[in-house]
Amino acid sequence: MPNQPPADLARWFDHAEPLAIHSAFRSIRHLFETPHAFVEWVLRFRAGRQTLFPTFTGHPESYRDTDFDPAILDCWTGVIPKAALEVLGAGQRSLHPSHSWVGIGPGWRAETPEELEGSTPCGPQSPIQKVAQAGGRVLLLGVGLEALTLVHGCEESAGVPYVLHPQPARVTVHPVGGDPFAVTLRVHTWEFSRDYERLRPLLRSEGCLEESEWGTLVSASGAFQVVTELLREDPSAVLPEGG
Repeated sequence: MPNQPPADLARWFDHAEPLAIHSAFRSIRHLFETPHAFVEWVLRFRAGRQTLFPTFTGHPESYRDTDFDPAILDCWTGVIPKAALEVLGAGQRSLHPSHSWVGIGPGWRAETPEELEGSTPCGPQSPIQKVAQAGGRVLLLGVGLEALTLVHGCEESAGVPYVLHPQPARVTVHPVGGDPFAVTLRVHTWEFSRDYERLRPLLRSEGCLEESEWGTLVSASGAFQVVTELLREDPSAVLPEGG
């Protein structure tokens, strides 16, 4: 690994606002020997600033009654979030059973039992919506808009008919260092595919994106407002054309 990653990459991390990172390690493999090395560099570079990684575990059967233990360091969102979990530890992981995040920095905390009761994966209490509320950004590093979980929050806010499973889930959560608690909440459906790249021209024209060879940096608050308004007018705007 070089002593310092290229300046044009480093600048994508160099701002004070909260930053949520969706990533593919293949895009930076030539710069960092391991996902852990990348995570450790990010955390050093952004010391004192809120930084989070998605550690999702949701699956088509998530609506069934189940348990969620954040200390089980597993996720399907890639090797970088898995490394972040191992570097930061389960105590820094949020508690939604399908859409947890691991993070650090000012204002970062897991959802409380009260916030989770009746909640949705990307609702106002969720880490990704809190990034938008704080004027933060979402970095898509080596991935496209298909990875922009923020759009799920827009779908929920707009009330599109295909985002939430009609049946609530009853989940027992086992927080690190705390007593288990049971909550009833909502989870996402898996029946509908999306084409979030359809949003790129709109978000570009609205000044919500910065683009480079590394990926895309998204203004979370701007994108949330633009896409939510679009989906209220046209709930099919992110569904595949002709699908």
